[in-house]
This record gives sequence, structure tokens and C-alpha cells, in this order.
Amino acid sequence: MKPFLLLAFWLAMAAACLQAQPAQSACDKLRMRDGSVLRGNIVRTKDDGTALVLRIQDGVEIDIALSRVKSIRQRCLAAAPYTFEERGWYHHSRAVFLPGQNFSGTAALGLQVQHSIGWMFHRLLGAGLGVGVDFMGFEASHPVLVPLFAEARGYLLRRQASPFYALGAGMGWSIQNPELSDYDVRWRGGAMAQMLLGYRFGRSLTLHTGVRWQHARATAPVRWWGGAGIREIQYWRFMLGVGYLL
Repeated sequence: MKPFLLLAFWLAMAAACLQAQPAQSACDKLRMRDGSVLRGNIVRTKDDGTALVLRIQDGVEIDIALSRVKSIRQRCLAAAPYTFEERGWYHHSRAVFLPGQNFSGTAALGLQVQHSIGWMFHRLLGAGLGVGVDFMGFEASHPVLVPLFAEARGYLLRRQASPFYALGAGMGWSIQNPELSDYDVRWRGGAMAQMLLGYRFGRSLTLHTGVRWQHARATAPVRWWGGAGIREIQYWRFMLGVGYLL
């Protein structure tokens, strides 16, 4: 879990730096009647609109009479209005790839579909419940699990686009695959946990990565696995997914 905790820490630090750093780009270009050009940010007008205040490099502000200005070009687009609802109900549907290893130690690719519903108390903290279907692999020897979990989530920036986190823990129940009857293997689920770190684009689209842990038990005849009829299995899978937030 250390790499993901470190990633969360650096995301939080980057968010704090972005909030603290003032915009220094020169958005406005003033072409003067004497042929000179000034660049900076127009912050306000004064003297009943006959003059303006231009903030140039290092935050220095200068007064310029409009009668001296031939033309003004503004190149910076206005920031999108902040319309994300920080309090209230949320729904988050997502489809996820689950790369990792199966119980025999070989590489495997799984697929996950989940939906969460809950209440946001604050931009930084919300709580809810989630359910899903996890395919740990596409061969007959892999289990299909249905997780039911509680989750906590939050968004790090008060902006239209923001990093977010979601932590979940609960139980995963196995759905018996009929094809497994040929192998005489029976699966049982168990405790599960997951951690998502991602980015929200606008109000709805999300991309995320994370890690998924699942405990499971496989029961097979004694002839399997060198005489051991029961095997306890710890699934660790990475999560790479896209989602839609309401």
C-alpha cells in the first residue's frame, strides 16, 4: 500500500501548491499610440473609466490613460464557472480493468463494473455504499465476485477539474460458474478493500487508478494442489478505469 499512500500525499501537495500559486501569465496586450507595446493584466479601471490599471511583472501596477491606448488584445480565456455540487447525493458508475496475478501466480486480466451511491457532507468528505461485479479472469478457473462495500470519498480542489479519492471496504460473494463443475472447484468470497485515486474532468467524467484486495477460498478434491483440499487466496489487483459521476 505504500506506493499508493505516497501518491495520495503528492497529489495533495500538488493541489495545495496550485491553490497557493497566483496566476503570473500576461493576458492583456496594449498597443500604445506611440508604437510601444505593454503586456500584463488589466485589473480595473479608474477616473470614471478614462484610465485603467495594468499589473505587469512582479505585481507592479501602473496607471494608463485610455487616450494613450491604440488597441487592447486579451488572450486569456475566462475560467469556467465552478458548478460542481459539493453537498448532496452522488452516483458514480465505473468500468475498470483489473490487471494482476491469479491464484497460480500467472498474469491475468480481469474486469470490474461498480456503482456507488452516497451523500457528500463536504467537498472533502462523503460516505456511501457500493455494489459491483468482479471478473477475476476470463477462464473457467477464475471466480466471479459480487462486492458490497461502504465507501468514503472526497475532491481535493474547489475547481471544475479536481483530483479525488475513494476508499472502500466490505465483503465479496462468489457467484459459482457452472463451467467449474468440470474441475470440481468451489469458490467462496470474503473480505475486500479498495483504494481509488483519480481525476474528475468537469462535473461528470472521471479517470482513476488504484488497488483492489479480495480474500477468497477455493475448495477442490484432494487430488488437486498436492493433497490440500482447501486453499486460501489473496487477490491483489491494480485498477485502471473510467467512470461517470452524477
